[in-house]
Amino acid sequence: MFLRSRWPGTLALVVVAPLALLTRGSAVSVDPRQPAVVDYASWPLGPDGDIPRALYSTHGQLWSVSGDFLHQGIDISACPREPVFAVEAGIVVYSTFDKSNVNSESKEVIVSRGGDLLHGMRYLHLGASVVDVGDEVRRDQLIGTVVNWNAFCSYDHLHLQVVKCADGASSAWSVLSAEDAGNPVCQFDPATDKELPACAGLPSIHSAQPERLLFFENESDKELEPTDLSGKIDVVASFRDQCFTEKPSCGSSSSGCPVASSFDVAPCKIQLTIKKLDSSGAVAESESFEPIFFDREISGSDQTALAPVLYHSTSEGTYSSRDLRFVATHGARHSEDAWAPAPGLYLVQVDVWDWANNPASCSMSVTVH
Repeated sequence: MFLRSRWPGTLALVVVAPLALLTRGSAVSVDPRQPAVVDYASWPLGPDGDIPRALYSTHGQLWSVSGDFLHQGIDISACPREPVFAVEAGIVVYSTFDKSNVNSESKEVIVSRGGDLLHGMRYLHLGASVVDVGDEVRRDQLIGTVVNWNAFCSYDHLHLQVVKCADGASSAWSVLSAEDAGNPVCQFDPATDKELPACAGLPSIHSAQPERLLFFENESDKELEPTDLSGKIDVVASFRDQCFTEKPSCGSSSSGCPVASSFDVAPCKIQLTIKKLDSSGAVAESESFEPIFFDREISGSDQTALAPVLYHSTSEGTYSSRDLRFVATHGARHSEDAWAPAPGLYLVQVDVWDWANNPASCSMSVTVH
């Protein structure tokens, strides 16, 4: 499987052998002929930071709060005052209060990624911390507790983000200089995620029953009938992925908001494949679009530009509604594409993979005139 390496800016091919055993703080392979296993980071929540926890939001997921943008980092479900542990060893390079919580201040801490003082892990929405700038932090060391997060009447959570210092100097860390540097879930052992994504039905104006895929006139909200397609077409799919089933046992949120019943999050990879069928229904030709990845860093300039490219405009990006409609034809980052087929019969297939390479697929037969 392809995963972002532990250090931003590089891409690593990670081969996890079936017989590989992972232990906290080290990686041990029982077969020396196999490639070395990645020394994955620890989870920041749990009795000692090693229990995977359900996610409220993932990296690259659409948010619609004061305008559409893509979520940077991951929001991990948590209880107020729950202890937070360091996922990696490093040095505290930044610590301050974040005033975005409308009813109480929350603390933000950035810990360097080992000795690399220009890359770090950002822990946000801490009610208190027990570390300060300059402190050395061990892996699994307690660094703070989760604040009661009630901005937007949301849910209590820990925001974890891989960041880099945009100013290029370790002494220049600030809330503005900490830029996104990739998908944090790629730092953790993928074997802990056994939840498969699923294709979600989509309401269509052309059918009384939900459709597996929707087809729109390129860059518009005009829905096309799958038995009568023509021109340049956008293919839209919706997938759900829970990542994990482990949830905090704190009951209802002390902020007065309900505990989220759905943990639907964006997958990590989406790919569209078009198969042209002959008169007997056999596949005559097959073409795959460039895949869409959700493991890359998201810059400030990417935020509004990428949101409509990756998600259909009817998507909703709130905790209470996860209508994740992906534009599967927009495979190339920073550019929009469309399907412009010749007349004929086609099988349109959209495949997705989560961060642990768990797959899901949906397809529809369509007619182009």
